[in-house]
Amino acid sequence: MGRSLSLPRLWPRRRLWQLVLAAVLLVLAYSAFRLIQADLAGSAGRNDLLQAEHAMQKRDIPKALRLLRSADRHFHDMRADLDALGVIQAIGRRVPLLRVQIRGADALAAAGSGLSQAGIAVAISSDRLIHPHNPDRPLSEAVGDLRDVGATVTTADAAVHAAQQRVDSLDGYRLLGPLGSARSDMKNRLGAIVSRIDELDGAMALTLDVIGANGPRRYLILTQNPDEVRPTGGYIGTYGLLSASGGHIELLQYGAGGEWSLAHPRAAIPPKDAPFVFQYATPPQQQTISNVNTSPDFAAAAKLAAWFWQRGGEKPVNGVLSLEPSVLARLVDVLGSVRVPAYHETVTAANVTQRMDYYTHGAPSRGKSDAQRKDFIAELAHAVLARMLKVHGDQWLDAANALRAGLGQREAMVWSADPHVQSAIARLGWDGTLPATTGDFYADAEWEYAAKNGSGLLRTFDHTVTLRPDGSGSATTVMTLRNTYDAKHYANPDSLSYVTPYGPVGGVLDRSRSDEPLRNEPDMRGHPTAGWVRTAQPLGSTELRVTWNVPELLTQVDDHTWIYQLTWLPQPGHHGDVLDLDIQLPRGWHWVGPPPSGHISLTGPLHLTAKITSS
Repeated sequence: MGRSLSLPRLWPRRRLWQLVLAAVLLVLAYSAFRLIQADLAGSAGRNDLLQAEHAMQKRDIPKALRLLRSADRHFHDMRADLDALGVIQAIGRRVPLLRVQIRGADALAAAGSGLSQAGIAVAISSDRLIHPHNPDRPLSEAVGDLRDVGATVTTADAAVHAAQQRVDSLDGYRLLGPLGSARSDMKNRLGAIVSRIDELDGAMALTLDVIGANGPRRYLILTQNPDEVRPTGGYIGTYGLLSASGGHIELLQYGAGGEWSLAHPRAAIPPKDAPFVFQYATPPQQQTISNVNTSPDFAAAAKLAAWFWQRGGEKPVNGVLSLEPSVLARLVDVLGSVRVPAYHETVTAANVTQRMDYYTHGAPSRGKSDAQRKDFIAELAHAVLARMLKVHGDQWLDAANALRAGLGQREAMVWSADPHVQSAIARLGWDGTLPATTGDFYADAEWEYAAKNGSGLLRTFDHTVTLRPDGSGSATTVMTLRNTYDAKHYANPDSLSYVTPYGPVGGVLDRSRSDEPLRNEPDMRGHPTAGWVRTAQPLGSTELRVTWNVPELLTQVDDHTWIYQLTWLPQPGHHGDVLDLDIQLPRGWHWVGPPPSGHISLTGPLHLTAKITSS
């Protein structure tokens, strides 16, 4: 009897659980279907974004817009598939694995939509510059469009950073199938996209200021010649004054820096008050506008140049721009050809490097003295700047890209007195400021006395890093400087230089393992240095050994994971230098992934990051 009474009670309960289970399975199945649909839409949107990026790089704006609009529709569909879950979405957000997928899809849909809409806005505004109704319109008539592009890029920059934050918020989430793939791809690509949009935002801020879109502006233009080595590249041989207002630009003045200093004797610092490099010269020299770059920090040099300019009785400038011969060559490539009247020469992309080398290093010709031959780069710079003021249409973008490439290599540098503009270009490293980085660091800084053989100097840096388990260590650099020119090149062919290499922040010079310096020099942005004198004779070489003991060479991520970072700033405008890197890990430690390369060609600034584990 007890058995007959229990059956009616158990049966309905069992059926209830069966119904609940069926309902849950139905919810999961429907949720899975909608998530799969969302995944597929997200994958399609991601693919469209990638293709749109390639189209933008090729300046195919119509194709980029089609792809960006298609991507936006796909991400809208992705959002719609999630919304179609309705009340089920609230239930799904309580199921652990399902909750993660829904959150992931939600974040990726928002990120993808934000990227797509930002891209559409940038593409539409950029098209007005790339394909204007009047390709030959002067710059002054394009200022309005440039302002619109600048505002659009700033808005897009914020949207891209927001998308990156959404994707980063999914770190640690176990996303399945296409959703996981979409997250990985988008995360990998977003770093490059953020860098590009940041760069574009900074470039627009700088461009608008230089052309006078923000009001009347005066920029001092300096040209550096790496054949006479200086810490920011080379001797500042010439100056120019660029005046702009509302897109109307003029080159008001241009001439030799030395001649300007002679005409403005008050614009000088006597040897006793100047940096040591001037006191060491024979005879001691005063510091002038041509020699402001005594350290590898161009921002400091630019501020001093602006001070000298005003000290000489000139009106204040709003910024300073420096150019090296390699940048002039890139601009000639954009312009097609440039006439240099003083030398009866026409230079083109095909011969500009050869003509610069001929006049700088070849035998005197056409009645030019030795000094006049070396003025060819100055005359070329004058001619290039004059032609640049007349460019229009696509040449604006090509010239901007040429200048951007130079800024990235520290072969062009710029400083602005406007805090907003300066902040934008400083974030990109375009102002040439010595960065206050953590980890390992080396900045080459050489001041060559009375020689013009910089292009014949080659450096090999043997950099040995010894790491300790507490993250500290030592960094030893042996620089071998080779003079590849023979005695026939110049009357003064050696490379007598005052060398001040800058080391890692917090580093202390290990005098027992370093060559004895001539004197101590002040730190810059936390980077220590000292001064050594070295000379490489014709076809000869010299060495400099420096060791820094550094309390924090590594950055700790967790109990067993560390990050090694190396920032290396070679001499700007000099090619052929090599870094041989040897990193010695503590016993039992090893690299996560491939170790850093042991042999690196220094074609520009180097930023290296690698992960190490102690487990």
